Amino acid sequence: MIKETDVLIIGAGAVGCAIARELSVYGRRITVLEKEADAGFGASGRNSGVVHAGFNNPSGSLKAALCREGNRGFEKLASDLGIGFLRTGKLVVGNTERDLESLTRLKIQGERNEIDELEILDEEEIRRREPALRGKYALWSGRTGIFDPFEYTLALAEDAASGGVRFLFGHEVKSLRREQDGIRVLAETSAGDPAEFLSGIVINAAGVGSARIFRMTGKDTYRVLPCRGEYHLLEKGSFGSIGRPVYPVPDPEKGVLGIHLTPTLHGNLMIGPSAEFTEDPEDMANTAPVMEELLAGARYLLGEDCSFRLIRSFSGIRPRIVEKDGTPVTDFRMEEDPDLPGMIHLLGIESPGITASVPIAKRVAGMLREDGSQPQDRLLTERDRSRFPRVKEAAGGRMICRCETVTEGEILQAVENARKLGALPTMKGIKNRCRASMGSCQGGFCTLDISRLLKDKAGIPTDRLTYDGPGSELFTGVLKGGEDQ
Repeated sequence: MIKETDVLIIGAGAVGCAIARELSVYGRRITVLEKEADAGFGASGRNSGVVHAGFNNPSGSLKAALCREGNRGFEKLASDLGIGFLRTGKLVVGNTERDLESLTRLKIQGERNEIDELEILDEEEIRRREPALRGKYALWSGRTGIFDPFEYTLALAEDAASGGVRFLFGHEVKSLRREQDGIRVLAETSAGDPAEFLSGIVINAAGVGSARIFRMTGKDTYRVLPCRGEYHLLEKGSFGSIGRPVYPVPDPEKGVLGIHLTPTLHGNLMIGPSAEFTEDPEDMANTAPVMEELLAGARYLLGEDCSFRLIRSFSGIRPRIVEKDGTPVTDFRMEEDPDLPGMIHLLGIESPGITASVPIAKRVAGMLREDGSQPQDRLLTERDRSRFPRVKEAAGGRMICRCETVTEGEILQAVENARKLGALPTMKGIKNRCRASMGSCQGGFCTLDISRLLKDKAGIPTDRLTYDGPGSELFTGVLKGGEDQ
């Protein structure tokens, strides 16, 4: 049976969820298809968690304009969504005269981009702001901030769902074609079943998978070069106090910002990312040479004598795009398919894509209004935000995760919120919603307790509990000291 919808969004990362939220006020039927088991399982949950200021982006680019807009509106957005955000400022550190020239050029570019609070600092001022740093020169950006990208993406999704948006997880798009009454999209569920949709508007917000969707329209104008970035996560309090993101002078030849240090809202410090092109957009491995490279990058900023207590390493994929002939594309591509009316592609939405996610969504809404596909007036919908109670407000019962002080009530609320969104409750989804197993032991002490709680009070059999969806089952057979599952 074909399911009809007015707008079909492919991808439930930060950008897809922001678009769903923005369009939900028009009173239209909106469906989001996501191949993963929950929102934010891709690049939106595997990044530095930095709200960028916009001085790194080429003047006159979409990246610069939308990053600036996203940065300026982030306090209000965070308040509206009920999430954490801290405007920390940022230091870009160098040691040579050539570095100073690069920092000066960055400052000039930032001023052209209308970015406020940029300043060149000397060594004394660097050490005053961050005593642990080693550097002779730095560019100070007062507009930069940090946030929790898991919390942010889920809050966007939940707000969209409160406005009537329907999320379908475990649905991977396999093909699409134009028909007289709309665009027909064929997806396959995680159970292997076909699912067909008919929509007047289809928005390709699939991140690293956007080029695959683009090719389904018969075009090869662009291709994605998956760029893997690896990270280390440090234990809370394991290295002094770094109060803001700290970056090296970027390498213009690589086109990346370099291995940097980023504090989290929760008291950890991250080192990374690296930048390595890979053929496989699903290859999020951690590799021994790069793990050493990350530590070397940290020591460049902090000195050779520093040591680190790592609790986890992870990686993410950036959707770097190039033209068919290999020419790098340095800006976002947001365009309607001229041969497939109603099909909108968002390509190359890498950094600062998450900072710019809501401005991107507003730009997409504007594109739809211009071609008459959406009404001019905003038909505000009633949003029952009580559908998704804040997880921390559900604290109660036995302490399950001692590292992050997460209780039974918070875990069960995380499961309920996932189910209301339409997601499959997974350990990763629970982790992203309430931080259970994100602490020093990384689930070593609490995983079994969480699994028993889910079995006894959430109705999830232990042998069906997965880490991040089908194929990642955590247990089989009998738990020690337990019953047959």
